[in-house]
Amino acid sequence: LKSVCVQYLEINPGWKEKETTLSKWNRKKLTEKQLKYAASDAWICLHLYTFFYYKLMFNLYYTIY
Repeated sequence: LKSVCVQYLEINPGWKEKETTLSKWNRKKLTEKQLKYAASDAWICLHLYTFFYYKLMFNLYYTIY
C-alpha cells in the first residue's frame, strides 16, 4: 500500500509504526494506535479509489471522443 501511495498519490504514509503493524489484531478491543492505523488504511484506500476512478473516466472520455 505504501508504494502505491508514493507512486500515485505522492504521499508517504510513514506515520505507520511497525510496532502497530505487528501488534495483536485479534483482540476484542483494539488499541488507539490500531484504530488510527486501520482508519488511515481506509482513508488511503478511499483516495486511491477516487484517483483511479477519475483516471479511468478521463481515459475513457478521450478514447471515445
